[in-house]
Amino acid sequence: MSHFLTSPALLAGLRAAAEPTRLRLLRICAQGELTVGEITRVIAQSQPRVSRHLKILCDAGLLVRFRERHWVFYRVPLSGPEAELVGNILQNLAIEDSEFLVDQQRLEDVLAERARLASGYSAELRQPSVSDEQLSAAVRKLLGSRPVGDLLDIGTGTGRLLRFLGESAEQAVGVDISSKMLLVARSNLHSAGLSQCMVRHANMYQLPFTNASFDTITIDDVLNEAEDPAAAVAEAARILRATGCLLLIEKIPSANGVGDPENTGPERWLGDAGLGCSASMLVPEKHPAVVLCLGQKKDAAERAA
Repeated sequence: MSHFLTSPALLAGLRAAAEPTRLRLLRICAQGELTVGEITRVIAQSQPRVSRHLKILCDAGLLVRFRERHWVFYRVPLSGPEAELVGNILQNLAIEDSEFLVDQQRLEDVLAERARLASGYSAELRQPSVSDEQLSAAVRKLLGSRPVGDLLDIGTGTGRLLRFLGESAEQAVGVDISSKMLLVARSNLHSAGLSQCMVRHANMYQLPFTNASFDTITIDDVLNEAEDPAAAVAEAARILRATGCLLLIEKIPSANGVGDPENTGPERWLGDAGLGCSASMLVPEKHPAVVLCLGQKKDAAERAA
């Protein structure tokens, strides 16, 4: 879909980009979110100078800025006319110039350091109940031909749902309350080449998004251990679009792993949030370990049924 900028906004964007250092900043921030410190290391300029350039790009809408506890991250926007303008600018830049190659090597060093730190946190995580291959196949089968559209993954953890669905999404955002998990997710998304995905620090009970913001929302292996799972699902339902779907993935609580999806937590939580379960699945089929429930607004769920 094409978007259009007004003449003043277009001129402001072109003026902001028409400077060598700022072009370098756009190039590296198109590959994922980076802190000011990381950007400074890549560009090899003083932090005050880098911060001034970042402010100009943010004021023109060519970069977005968000805070995560003690850090401030920058990246190119995921969608909208400014994102298209950045894409057009970068598409017309030569990728073999020496300055870009030096920046790229420094960026890879920064991201390698981030990955080393993330691997330490990953070692502390419990093993998932089913393999990525099993879960990915189940998710795709349950969603069917439905377009992913704008995707939100709540409690993203390692970012595995973003890795499964990110390429099919118009834009994809993962949120988590743990800074450690956000570091792991960022590292995994970069390794997978999913620069169109971003992660943000957020509380699942008070999400920083307006009503009806997303087409597809996923919550993977979070709710069984949540203090108030019904409230989290209700908050997800608030930002779900009328024709969207909410996918809940949870461990099956029974000891033998066999049960009726209608009597499990996900089905009840969807109903309490005013959603109907239009489809469900146990994975794997023999000795199932997790249940997947696809929730939709009641009229959409009834049509699907």
